[in-house]
Amino acid sequence: MARLNRTVFVLAGPTASGKTEVAVETAALLDAEIINVDSRQVYRGLDIGTAKPTREQRATVPFHMVDIVEPVALYSAADFGAQARLVAEEIWKRGKRVLAEGGSGLYFRAFLEGLFDCPPVPSAVRENVKRDLEKTGLEALVQELERVDPVAARRIDRRNPVRVCRAVEVFRATGVPLSKLQEKRTRPPDFNIVWRGLRWPREELYYRINQRTRRMLEGGWVDEVRALLESRPATRLVMERTLGYREIVAMIDGSLAPGELCEKIARRTRNYAKRQMTWFRANKEITWISCRQTATTRELASRIHDSFMRRFVPAAQ
Repeated sequence: MARLNRTVFVLAGPTASGKTEVAVETAALLDAEIINVDSRQVYRGLDIGTAKPTREQRATVPFHMVDIVEPVALYSAADFGAQARLVAEEIWKRGKRVLAEGGSGLYFRAFLEGLFDCPPVPSAVRENVKRDLEKTGLEALVQELERVDPVAARRIDRRNPVRVCRAVEVFRATGVPLSKLQEKRTRPPDFNIVWRGLRWPREELYYRINQRTRRMLEGGWVDEVRALLESRPATRLVMERTLGYREIVAMIDGSLAPGELCEKIARRTRNYAKRQMTWFRANKEITWISCRQTATTRELASRIHDSFMRRFVPAAQ
């Protein structure tokens, strides 16, 4: 039973596949708390466009790793992984099980496998890098990275301030290139992992994405973005690298016609879902649960719960 209790049950899948709804029902059956694995739901204020769990859902089952940082902070996958592992330990200490649900592949890897051994970066170094980003811009940090760690500079997305700043922070703090540290991955955490995934037929998933995009826009998404820009202008940096938010920012700035907004967000979301499935298909540990429009959330949750539990029948005998 110790083996069962010290297990992370994973429910993965692409955006708009209904993971949150199914996870709430599955967590109730497992007597579990949910660790949310999403690279954008960690940010406070980015609510509608990230499809965060509702208040009602959070009242039904505890959700962790949601609304944990302000959208002006630079928050990395490594930060997420370390914090999520601490949360898992706390859940197990309470005698509950852990259900991790989400669609961010890199964040799953950081949590479940670890990324690499890296000495902690002092807060003073992080603040200096953040000030440099605000003062001289991203390109100046990219040029610095090219000088001190050309391998990392070639590998990472130079338009992503989180990745660039992280690499610069590591070098300033340690004097060792990030690319060198990444050659030695950290040991996997001391727990078991059981993967399940939600899989929809492609056309049905794309229909769900289109419908959800329309509902989000009708539900006040543009107003949410306007309010964030007015109250906290520094959130622009995060929103401009967040799917859907960057298109709304572009519309507000006048570089995207309002009539094109819904279709552009939906199209890019469909492309994102395709990339997610490419990532997850490479993971041969995932057992896929086939979805269909006639299946209720409760039926899916019951199938997933039973599939999880069958994994432990031999160990219980």
